[in-house]
Amino acid sequence: MSIKILKTLSSVFLFIFLSNELFADQGISSDQILIGMHTDISGPASMIGKQSVDGANMRFNEFNENGGAFGRTIKFIVEDHQYTVPRAVQAANKLLRKDKIAFMMGSLGTPMNNAVMTDQLAMNVPNLFPLTAAPVSYTHLRDHETGRNLLFRLLLEKKKGGGGVWGG
Repeated sequence: MSIKILKTLSSVFLFIFLSNELFADQGISSDQILIGMHTDISGPASMIGKQSVDGANMRFNEFNENGGAFGRTIKFIVEDHQYTVPRAVQAANKLLRKDKIAFMMGSLGTPMNNAVMTDQLAMNVPNLFPLTAAPVSYTHLRDHETGRNLLFRLLLEKKKGGGGVWGG
């Protein structure tokens, strides 16, 4: 994929999130976007965790070196949960409350994602691309009454002047 296409796609993605003020009231400043990940760096699934961190860092570095989007670069903060739920809860709490990330991305493990999802979504911090195949990690993005994708419903409600699905 050419750098021009990557930059264009990244810009469109960030424009949707940044221009609508849909999500967290934290982690986005005039010059930076904070993205967090809790994953296994030193435990039994560290082979997956380390590679996902390296891959994300590679793309974020490329994105930042090409000027970011709308004057904003990405700061990527990673916490090791050693593939244990208690450590994942600690890591997520740090990312959400101390580091004040705007987005959680690529977090590894179904039990770890499930353990932090309620708090995370209550803070309007989306869980992007969790590394799990369990439906529970992404079905929160569907309205169970209508079957519609909540992200698009959220965008439409925001456009119509509503608070969106997750916000007031």
